[in-house]
Amino acid sequence: MEWAARVNSSAAPMNGGDRKRVMVVVDRSREARLAMLWALSHIVHGADILSLILFVPSSPSQHQNPMSAAAVSSASSSLSNSGGLLGRFQMPQEGRSKERKEQRSISELLASLKSLCASRRPEVEVEAMPVEGLDKGMTIVSQARKLEANVLVLGQKKRSLLQRLFNHKTPVEDVTDYCIQNAECLTLAVRKKGKHMGGYLINSRWQKNFWLLA
Repeated sequence: MEWAARVNSSAAPMNGGDRKRVMVVVDRSREARLAMLWALSHIVHGADILSLILFVPSSPSQHQNPMSAAAVSSASSSLSNSGGLLGRFQMPQEGRSKERKEQRSISELLASLKSLCASRRPEVEVEAMPVEGLDKGMTIVSQARKLEANVLVLGQKKRSLLQRLFNHKTPVEDVTDYCIQNAECLTLAVRKKGKHMGGYLINSRWQKNFWLLA
């Protein structure tokens, strides 16, 4: 297993010992959750750091406005503060209410996933954060570089029959392929095989649709 050998050799010295940072892209989908749990059980070791990253799309106009990052920044801060959502900023009442709702949704999702990981592997250090950007693939690759991730894991959804017949890629597949080809670290796309067939299909830069019976 080429990817498995690379995982084993990817640990870098951190805090005086051999540990690695495993970055997992999360969202509300079943595929992302399964990929997160797979990484937790197959890739992450006790001394490693698990970084859960939630991509939050933004528009070009929002990037020109300093207010654009307020919800994301506040949601990220709230995960490390028991007091809940932080940050108040000047904007119309309706816009402020919408921002708060988005903050709460982001914070609750990340807190829930972080709690799930902690319950499964309490010895593992888990961090969760939203990351805002225009392009999902580029944002993920940039964040992996910023965090100096050793391994990047993404969930992958099975294509429909029509998509397979016409060899049509979904937007999720486009993002996954981009990350696999452009991320500097080892990048794995994970999909559960199916209800009647156990195991997972693993895609990497070196292997396609590797069937892992575990």
